[in-house]
Amino acid sequence: MRLLKWSIVLAVCLPALWFGLLLSHWLPLLSDEQQAALDLVEKIKAEPLGERNAYPLLWFLPYNVPVDQLDQVMTEDLERFAEFQQAKDPSDSFVSVAETRSLNLDAVNEGVAAACYRREGDCLRDVREHLPAIAMELQVQRQRLEREMLLEQYDHVAQTFPRSLRAPLTIPSGIGGIVRVAAAHEYLTLGADAALQRLCRHTRAWRTLRSNTDILVVDLLGQVTIAANAALAAQILAEQPHWESLPCLSAFDPLADSELMQCRVMIGEQEWMSTGLMEAVDGAESTLDQLQGRMINWRHTLAMSALQKTYYCGDAHRDRIVGRSADPVPPEPQCTFAEKLYNPYGCVLMAIAETLLDPYYLRALDLDARLRLLKAAQWLRAHDDGDPLAERLRRLPDHLRSPSHAYKVTGNGRSIGIELLQRLEDPVWSIPVNSLKPSDPQN
Repeated sequence: MRLLKWSIVLAVCLPALWFGLLLSHWLPLLSDEQQAALDLVEKIKAEPLGERNAYPLLWFLPYNVPVDQLDQVMTEDLERFAEFQQAKDPSDSFVSVAETRSLNLDAVNEGVAAACYRREGDCLRDVREHLPAIAMELQVQRQRLEREMLLEQYDHVAQTFPRSLRAPLTIPSGIGGIVRVAAAHEYLTLGADAALQRLCRHTRAWRTLRSNTDILVVDLLGQVTIAANAALAAQILAEQPHWESLPCLSAFDPLADSELMQCRVMIGEQEWMSTGLMEAVDGAESTLDQLQGRMINWRHTLAMSALQKTYYCGDAHRDRIVGRSADPVPPEPQCTFAEKLYNPYGCVLMAIAETLLDPYYLRALDLDARLRLLKAAQWLRAHDDGDPLAERLRRLPDHLRSPSHAYKVTGNGRSIGIELLQRLEDPVWSIPVNSLKPSDPQN
């Protein structure tokens, strides 16, 4: 009988004690590694990215906001967004002050030279085929072009709107396309020097911005922009008989180690996850969902998330960068049995919400390989001894190769390409080595 009584007491008390521990958030205790990850996140967040933030310029790129008023109108939009957040109407989307004042610039006509706005395609051919229409489009888009070139005056892009599920997208579509249209047009009307100068300035600007941002989409946009600029530069160079004297080719040098270290954007993703998950839980309507939200130990949940993000700030990842290697695959933090016992909903939530981050590093490796391929094309031109391109490619120096990418001859035997680690549309990215006709003077 006594055993039965104790069994009943335990059956009632143990679940109550477990439930009380869940609501108290006392357990699980953070490990030293988890605490160090949280501390590192706070340390990195406190470090300034630079002095001149390009966020307002990017945000107002589709609008005719005077450049000297960008910060003032940005402040107005921040105040407007705070009111928008208070309204909490999920059916609404945020509208900028510039939109309400009808300051919109003319929309870019991407159909005139569509390849200049896409990841892949022949931008130069599109512009050649529509030269009169391109001249008219550049007149219409003069302000947009000038504003995109102003990016070289800034040294970073830092998130300005509060991180929120309702925050507007930072980057309008079509960025960089009008610059490539202008560069291709300048090449066909003024010559290679003018075109390459524009491409180099724009490329240097984006190399600076994507290396100094806490916004993942800015990093990715920078990669796409630099790759597209490099493809157009390669087309122009392949048509030049004497390319050695052309200016600014150092803008297309392979990425430095620091340009592959994506620590800040990963910490930015940690901030997005923190606010996004908390907003989602706080917005729960049913009593059951609200109770489950109260049972989440946020400190432990975010510590587990921080472990994944701070890997990209550490020595193990730095070693991968130095070797330009995709391996080893970074570890995925997993809850232990005790952590699942005392933070079950947090562990489940983290498993659902965590995204695989390594593809973003692989995309950066792809960009580095594209830039090495451009340098390889220049070397192959300089060492044209009459041997087939495939034979010369085998003699390519190691410093022009990417350890994670296979180089090969493509197209009509006058182009070279790489197989990308992150395949989007076309798995092979190729550029021409020499587009001169046999009768043209050679370098």
